[in-house]
Amino acid sequence: MVNRTRELKQFFMRCLSTILLLIWGISLSAQNNHISIGFFPEGGKLITGESCVIGFKATTAKGEPLAIRCKIVDDKKNIYGEAIAFHEGRGSFEIIPEERYQYFLTCTIDSVEQSFPLPIHTAKGLALKLSQHPQGFQFELANHAETMQEQPASIIGAMNGRTVFRVEVPNGRPYFRGLISTASASILSGIMKVSVLNKESKSISERLVFVHRPIEKLQVTKIDALLIEANWYVQTTEDSAKQALDLQMLTRDFKPGLIQLLSGNAPMVMDSIKSMNEVVVRSKKRSATEEMNDFYTKGFFSSGETKILDLVNGPDKIVHENIIEFLKFKVPGLSVVDPNYENSPMPSMDPFDDPSGYRIYFRQQATISSLGNAPMAIYLNEVQISPTVLATVPANDIVMIKVFSNFALAPGGGAGGALAMYTKKPNQKKS
Repeated sequence: MVNRTRELKQFFMRCLSTILLLIWGISLSAQNNHISIGFFPEGGKLITGESCVIGFKATTAKGEPLAIRCKIVDDKKNIYGEAIAFHEGRGSFEIIPEERYQYFLTCTIDSVEQSFPLPIHTAKGLALKLSQHPQGFQFELANHAETMQEQPASIIGAMNGRTVFRVEVPNGRPYFRGLISTASASILSGIMKVSVLNKESKSISERLVFVHRPIEKLQVTKIDALLIEANWYVQTTEDSAKQALDLQMLTRDFKPGLIQLLSGNAPMVMDSIKSMNEVVVRSKKRSATEEMNDFYTKGFFSSGETKILDLVNGPDKIVHENIIEFLKFKVPGLSVVDPNYENSPMPSMDPFDDPSGYRIYFRQQATISSLGNAPMAIYLNEVQISPTVLATVPANDIVMIKVFSNFALAPGGGAGGALAMYTKKPNQKKS
């Protein structure tokens, strides 16, 4: 009888331990699955019916950045696309909120779907959008203000407490677009706060941007994480570094030491790291591609590019008969609508925008700006041509291709970007 009692007691203790272990395991799993997402609408708020870029940052329960891929959905289960944490848990997406709809980000972590509501949109207020431009930043205002206190009167840019830009907003205009020029030599690298002010000079909308100036490479003999990260921002010519830096501005979440290191010209950077041991700042020798760019380009075509394909000195070689087919595979984000003369409407009177011929778009597949999508402007030796004409140019004659996200010389301000292609000059030699 005693043995039987002992066996029953041991059995119940094992059951209790198992139950406690299961409960503890479920609690631990829930804690691991717990994530948070903060949302940062550009300009401060979501306006019904207006395109808005929303920055977000995803973190774990410990506050660590989390790389996630989410779906953009509404309360009626419609799917609008994806939102990806691109850099240190930060990402952004664009949306036009509609009346009577609520929107969410949904993501699946360890087979558990979680939903995060976006900020509530409103029909009244001011929508502000900023985008990078070769000469600075392009802004768009959509004014749905209801009171005089919400009416925009001016837009200013401030750096280090000093106003470096100001433009007056026309009274009564529902939409207003312009350019914030940062080409002045008096404007150095650093954070610019762009503010929309009312007549009483009170801010009604704000957006942080980073003014980027070329900085020589910082080479160190002793590894320092902050300097290596700064190198990535200042050395690459790809969009990824500028996009990552802009995400920090959009979410107002950045490393003060990194921003301080990147701010100012090269001498200022040298002063900021004098106290660090074993640091050497050296100038960078110009590459063959940079010399080729100087040889072929001039004016607006010489700077502001996001990507250069050097077909003389670089690894890329054209094996396609049609240069457009080559571009499809070599330029990320570029999409081509092939001509369909049987089912397309009659050709346009505009030779550069023929709906029945080739149409080339750059990183606009998911763009939903209130101004609409625009095809890329195409230039051959800095003379504008149509995509259909480009298809007839012998691919082997092209030695350099430049891709612009925005291009001020193109019709309509070049919001669709531009492709600039150059054919071989008689005196061009391989470096």
